[in-house]
Amino acid sequence: MNDITKKRKIIIAIVLLAGLGISVYLSIIHQQMARTKGSAPALMFCTIGKNVDCLTVLGSKYAYLYDIPVAWIAIAGYTLMIGLLFFSTRKTVSGPHRYLSYLTLFVLISLLTSLYMAYVSVFIIEKICLFCSGLYLVNIILFIFCFKFIRHPTPTLGYIKEDIKSLFADLPRATITSLTIVLLLFGFLQYRSYFQKREIKKYQLDVYLDGTAPRTEIDITGYPSYGEKNAPLTIIEFVDYECSFCKTASLTIEKIMKRYPEKIRIVYIFFPLEKKCFPGLSKDYHPGACRTAMLGLAADRAGMFLDVHKHLFEGPHPWTDELLNKYIKTLDPKIQKEFSNEKSILLSIYASVALGRKYNIIRTPTFFINGMRVDGLLPDWMLEKVIQAELKRAGDNLK
Repeated sequence: MNDITKKRKIIIAIVLLAGLGISVYLSIIHQQMARTKGSAPALMFCTIGKNVDCLTVLGSKYAYLYDIPVAWIAIAGYTLMIGLLFFSTRKTVSGPHRYLSYLTLFVLISLLTSLYMAYVSVFIIEKICLFCSGLYLVNIILFIFCFKFIRHPTPTLGYIKEDIKSLFADLPRATITSLTIVLLLFGFLQYRSYFQKREIKKYQLDVYLDGTAPRTEIDITGYPSYGEKNAPLTIIEFVDYECSFCKTASLTIEKIMKRYPEKIRIVYIFFPLEKKCFPGLSKDYHPGACRTAMLGLAADRAGMFLDVHKHLFEGPHPWTDELLNKYIKTLDPKIQKEFSNEKSILLSIYASVALGRKYNIIRTPTFFINGMRVDGLLPDWMLEKVIQAELKRAGDNLK
């Protein structure tokens, strides 16, 4: 492998530090979102138009790996790569400059991870996070630099075997290596447990897990729903189709319904934050929310709610009148007929909004899980813990 000049090392170090800095900032955002149940003042400038929305991306299930924010894992990764670059002048048992080989191997892994995350962001979440995109760019630049500056960039299988053998060449070294691996694994599991307990405390979920949270009875007669009517657990969601957090919540709900197909019933109460459907609202917080709610209700009256409901979240945001009209033309004539009865539909939406105001709903999504109120978006694992606890209390625990 050829030598890499000091100047080139400095260039790579600067790029690595940029990646580390972005990762640290994103981890701070995760902390803000945990404290505020889904919002982060430091990211408000990152919501630009209908496609750029950092909060939606960072609030999605894809921003976590085994309940740990991906940003934290990125911090560990960049720190490791900086360490490998720092020690690249040292020699291993197998030969000189092996650290650079491992550095570029991790850079390659980072690039592949970035490509996957970019795909998820664009095609699944359908939102772009500027800071996440910054990390993708960092990893692309690192890949180009490492494979340009280093002649034999990645360690071969033979090199890896040699280095592993060197770690276990004698009993003391083998013992230290094995203990280190065990301690790292134990530390990860312990930290994961600590992280979950800390987040539960932040979200004040103890009362939901032990069932002592106040319960509210809401009359859900006539509202759209899916799932078993006699299910042991009913989740009521006050929903707005132009709410980015509601869209993220819809992905979580879909995942949970697939896991508990006969245990849960979901009921939707429309709460569009747009003046046309919300008398007394000071401004249109979510343009397009009123007509999408009307279409959702029309689809329910026609007996075809679920497909339209999913598409209203999966489709373009915001739903302009032009886009929504085009979509309506593709729907069943029964839905079109129900939607044309605007006066009747609007009256029902007014009633939904009035119900929300009766229970002091101030944000979407707001959930009632067997009557226990949860304001805002929860991470997948938290919502699942609450659901599992409630199913246990109902005597219908899912294995």
